[in-house]
Amino acid sequence: MYSTTHKYKGVAMMEIPEKLSLMIEEYLNKWMKLNGTPGLSLAITDSDRMIASYCIGEADISSHRPVSPHTLFQIGSVSKSFTCIALLQLAEKGVIDLNKKIVSYLPWFETKSGHEDITIHHMMTHTSGLIIGSDALPTAESEVWSLRSTDATSPKGSHFHYSNSAYKTLGILLETITGESYENIMRDRILKPLGMDSTEPVIRNNIKERSAVGYSPLYDDRPFIAGAALSPSTWFESNTADGSISSTGADMCAYMRMLLNQGRHPEGRILAEEVFEKMVSPYVDTNDGVHGRSYGYGLNIEEIDGNPGLGHQGGMVGFYTSMLMDSVKGIGVIVMINGPGEPYDVAKSVLRIVGSNGSGTPPVPKDPALISDPMDWVGRYVSRTETIEFLSRDGRVYLSCEGKEHQAIEIDRGAIYVNAPTKELCAFGLKKRDGRIVGVTHDHSMYQKEGEEIPSNILIPDEWKAYSGHYRSHNPWLNNFRIVLRDSGLVMIYPMGQEEPLTWRDDGSFRIGADPMSPERISFDAIIDGRALIAHISGGGMYGRTFTA
Repeated sequence: MYSTTHKYKGVAMMEIPEKLSLMIEEYLNKWMKLNGTPGLSLAITDSDRMIASYCIGEADISSHRPVSPHTLFQIGSVSKSFTCIALLQLAEKGVIDLNKKIVSYLPWFETKSGHEDITIHHMMTHTSGLIIGSDALPTAESEVWSLRSTDATSPKGSHFHYSNSAYKTLGILLETITGESYENIMRDRILKPLGMDSTEPVIRNNIKERSAVGYSPLYDDRPFIAGAALSPSTWFESNTADGSISSTGADMCAYMRMLLNQGRHPEGRILAEEVFEKMVSPYVDTNDGVHGRSYGYGLNIEEIDGNPGLGHQGGMVGFYTSMLMDSVKGIGVIVMINGPGEPYDVAKSVLRIVGSNGSGTPPVPKDPALISDPMDWVGRYVSRTETIEFLSRDGRVYLSCEGKEHQAIEIDRGAIYVNAPTKELCAFGLKKRDGRIVGVTHDHSMYQKEGEEIPSNILIPDEWKAYSGHYRSHNPWLNNFRIVLRDSGLVMIYPMGQEEPLTWRDDGSFRIGADPMSPERISFDAIIDGRALIAHISGGGMYGRTFTA
């Protein structure tokens, strides 16, 4: 699956030196194998034309249909920049004012905290204070209506908090102002002028045969290891402005060329030069390690090997995308995959290969089995019920328990996963104090490192014990999570191993995450026999306690 690069005459123009092409192809094959990625479409453009295209792996595992240049991939939140272009076009014509309150155009828009001063600009820059959105409801209107039960917590324009709900609102605004559907707005104002004839602005059932099949881990309640079984992801129709576009490598190259040329394209302009400058201005520092150094209008403002750049990531159920451009060298890369993996690393590495013309040491894909700080883990750890030991050899970490060694993979810096009996559902995390490793966490357990102390002076209310458990819903975006009670309080654990602390609020809910300005909330009710049966996530997400651990 990982050894074939499909090149199609007349579609994929290979205009980079063969040495670079082979270097890129070797990198991609290694990366896909290390990450268990079924299929990939990658294309490279300069400011004039597409210069390379790679289609590797399978668009459909069951039929062995290969990825081709014509295969559609859902690009998710990369769509946000398209939405912003349409809004900027209206602002350029004086139809809307980006600094005007959203309620001026959508009088029914409301949040519980009554921040009627949210503007279009705030929503475009993720500085509205709105929740990220639960995608618990299938339409933009229903999700935006549900915002009236949520808080917009941070001062407007001052704090970056990514919000799909804000962009769903912007899509409704576009349709309300123009009287057109989001699909027609995208097609007529952006796709047709750029010649993006293969791109579909909304996800409909009639594009399934042209689309790659998205894949998710077969076991949806634990971190994924490359080589583990995959299952086709839930397919659903969508026309929301936060991410409903499906595209190909060649079409996305046309889009990146317009961005690299400051809004110009061969037939004219998508945006006037001064309006384009507004799109790529850094309005707010992101400080989240995901969305560049700062954020413009639907674009991350990046720094790529010292050069200014632009980009965005996108995630759908079973699909991940990264668009990345070096503005100085005039090179753009689009990476689209239909399963596990982090394509941003690929985009950055390929940009480095092309930009350096192959000089220097070729980039090597990150091996999840090579732990960032392996010696941090080494030692014996004791919980109330057992003793475990972590060993390290050649940059790898192994869990030793019950006389066997089990190799770990890295989930994130300071978090590893070990597929060992009784340990396979959750990741291990490091517990530090004053820069020292004093223990590790796993599921409900806290393991103290031998020779260290973990002070616990937090009084945990007895009623919090009712909230601990495994919760599920039919939401394809987040269909399950765990709530665990440790010595430090309640923690929310996502299926892929990431954790968020929960902080009690006076209204009876908990804030999700360490950010004190975060609007994300969870609450629990239906307490029967000392157990909460239902968990509510801000924005309408309802989850029920399940019988599994």
